[in-house]
Amino acid sequence: MDSRDADCTDWSLAVTERLYCQAGANRLYTHCHSPSGCIQTADRLGLLYLRGVMNAKNFPLDLLWSDEYGCQAFKKSMPRNLFRQIKTFIRFDSRTTRKERIKDDKFCMMSWVLSRFVANCQKAYIPNVSLTVDEQLFPTKARCRFTQFMPSKPDKFGIKFWILAELNSKYCLNMKPHLGKDDERVTSLGTHVVVTLMEPYFGRGYNVTTDNFFTSAELAKKLLDKCTSIVGTVRLNRKKIPASSKLAMHNSIFFSSDSLNLVKYQAKQLKTVALLSTLHKGAACQTDGKKKPESVLYYNENKCGVDMLDSMCTQMSTKAGCRRWPLAVFFNLLDIAGINAWIIFAKTTGSRMSRRQFLRQLSVELTEGTTSSKHRPTAASVSPSSTAGQLGTRVNCQVRAACKRNRTTVMCDVCKRPVCGKCMAAICEQCRP
Repeated sequence: MDSRDADCTDWSLAVTERLYCQAGANRLYTHCHSPSGCIQTADRLGLLYLRGVMNAKNFPLDLLWSDEYGCQAFKKSMPRNLFRQIKTFIRFDSRTTRKERIKDDKFCMMSWVLSRFVANCQKAYIPNVSLTVDEQLFPTKARCRFTQFMPSKPDKFGIKFWILAELNSKYCLNMKPHLGKDDERVTSLGTHVVVTLMEPYFGRGYNVTTDNFFTSAELAKKLLDKCTSIVGTVRLNRKKIPASSKLAMHNSIFFSSDSLNLVKYQAKQLKTVALLSTLHKGAACQTDGKKKPESVLYYNENKCGVDMLDSMCTQMSTKAGCRRWPLAVFFNLLDIAGINAWIIFAKTTGSRMSRRQFLRQLSVELTEGTTSSKHRPTAASVSPSSTAGQLGTRVNCQVRAACKRNRTTVMCDVCKRPVCGKCMAAICEQCRP
């Protein structure tokens, strides 16, 4: 196994362990260190992709498992109640150290997942020369301190991500969340985002295409120092942008300073387009038609990478209703991972399989590959009555390892003491064989 495979394996095993060990419910602990833990994780991922392929993200779970309207693949993979339990108790970090980590990192609940995901994406793919940077608003109304409201988007509320994608394939190369105001940032937000996302690809001769939120003369000079070119529209009120008189329809005026080339093009009667480029030189334009400059034609062909990626994520999304933002982020990573996996599969095999067929086959392999496993738990073995003690009334937590006097209805199967969710990690450490 090479280093790349080892990284992927470590990531999957780490996810499996944290899904159950830090879930906060002892009825899932019995499976966290057994092969059935990996089986259930793979099954649930397969069912999430299958639900996205069926465009059934808004369907009630009862319909997906029903005899009349449901799909047999859901019934064969796992019981409906177990599917709900995994979604309810899934966690991606340790609650015991969260208070300290969140002081320095607002995204600490998903930082390690996102960093490993991005690292694996960059290791598995070498992009072409043309890259794009833009924003993505993942729609969710989960409880989150950095939820954004963007009235220009179809979904007004969500978590904003800055994404670097390849133009031709729409492969996601890098991404970072927008967490609000950053006191340590010294440059403008657009410059900071582009430089951070492009950092792994500096010095390789890439070109990045951006819109007028990011493009500036300061950013262009910083990228030139890193052997990277930029083509992007720029706002007319930006600093160091020269003023000019109104142009006639479809006329252009060109400016140059060192390696920076600026063109102003009168696209419509009341619309003047300004475009900054370090890739183009001179004043080449179309000889007929709308007489568009060469840099404007290039921008129109190379501006849509992230927008197309976002559209593909929306078409067959694994997204489901939730109130916790880490789970919403996890759904977004699953959507992007499915697209990246499909692109790598097409590049390496030369197959022309559609993304819907690929995700359907991926779901089949994730679920059928473990159907016959002898470690698979049955519906009876994972029912709440057999895997966790349930108290009839709410009582005080008797473990009190991470709480003061929390109330709970859950009882540890090993020591038979009432335990709350905050103390679950501590009780699991005490009762492990």
